Amino acid sequence: MPIDAKKWGYFVLFFIIGAPAWLLVTGLFLQIPIFINTTPEKYDIAAFLVVGIQIGNLFGFVCAAIQSFCSISQKLLVLVVLLFGLAVDLFIAFGSHLTIALWDQPRSLGLFIAFFCSGGVGSLSVVSMFPFVSKYGTFLTSALSTGSGTSGLILTLLSLIQQPGTKDQLFDLPLYFFILTIFFVCAIIALIIVWRIESNILEREGLIRVSPEVFDPANILPDEPSESPSIPSDTSLWSVGAEPLFNQFYISLMNYILLGLAPYIVAKFHWNGNDVSTALVFWISLGGVFAGCIGRILTLKFFTPNLHMFTCVQVVLFIYLIFLSFIPHAGLHVAWAWLSVIFYSLYSGLYGYADTTNYNKVYTLFPPESREKGSRAVGVTNQIGACMGSLIGFFLVMYWFES
Repeated sequence: MPIDAKKWGYFVLFFIIGAPAWLLVTGLFLQIPIFINTTPEKYDIAAFLVVGIQIGNLFGFVCAAIQSFCSISQKLLVLVVLLFGLAVDLFIAFGSHLTIALWDQPRSLGLFIAFFCSGGVGSLSVVSMFPFVSKYGTFLTSALSTGSGTSGLILTLLSLIQQPGTKDQLFDLPLYFFILTIFFVCAIIALIIVWRIESNILEREGLIRVSPEVFDPANILPDEPSESPSIPSDTSLWSVGAEPLFNQFYISLMNYILLGLAPYIVAKFHWNGNDVSTALVFWISLGGVFAGCIGRILTLKFFTPNLHMFTCVQVVLFIYLIFLSFIPHAGLHVAWAWLSVIFYSLYSGLYGYADTTNYNKVYTLFPPESREKGSRAVGVTNQIGACMGSLIGFFLVMYWFES
């Protein structure tokens, strides 16, 4: 088979494998307009969603801790994560409507469980999928990350058709999430195909009897640079990888603060005497997901070793969006809201690019035997930043906006 055909064939497989990583989380965010209209929590539901997702990070932290003490097959772990995601998806479709009374107030118990488990699927994906793909090089790492982002784009298109939370809503939440099962089924099939191709190569080269884990990425992508980075013997691998680890932490911290505050950035804006907040919440969610996808796709063509300029722009946009969420919107022209949608989308695009680039840096900075560990470390720092950002966003919502 020609090299280009093989290369893009593997791109498609890893693209499909990566698609469900944050599928459930993205889907839940895009359904926020429905939650605002139908749940007891109203606008607070976005903060509960973010916090529930981050509590689900416990899945990823526990998995990473176990892997630091014992060896677990990354392929098998990815398969378990995909099966878990499929089960959670079906629960959201058919069980998320459950409510319970707590302290004489109704609470969306089914959604809280869905938020928690969806966060678990996402965090497990981070600490399993990226270490799994790390030995195959930057091209397939970008393929997996792009699959994760593009699935969000597909969800936004589905949401455009659905028009959630509007009087013209085409179909309800259960059908929306039942459609998402297609992603999980296709990802499981793609993983099995990669598994079988790898086993066939190992068997053909006589390596299967030595170790099923021995695999040379050059067998898949001959043009992928496979030489080990030159690292002085007295240099710690963690000091070599400090830049992507630290960068991943603080971009994730900022991103998840904004996710919790996003509805308040565009809340209570009016146009011709009508409250257009619900529509603006949908568009800011859609714009963020779409731009994040574009940012990940750009890593296929452009690799930037230094992310400082990107981060500086992100910080400026972050400060502006935080400022707008805190000031009263009464009397402000709706153009400010649409400008915020654009700025939030730009911020999300920069985040998607930086997030994927940090994982690609692991391949260029770490020797082959440490790439799985390096990718897992980036994933863990991502989840730590996300957890802290979510808690900050939650407390801001509870004690500032709702006090």
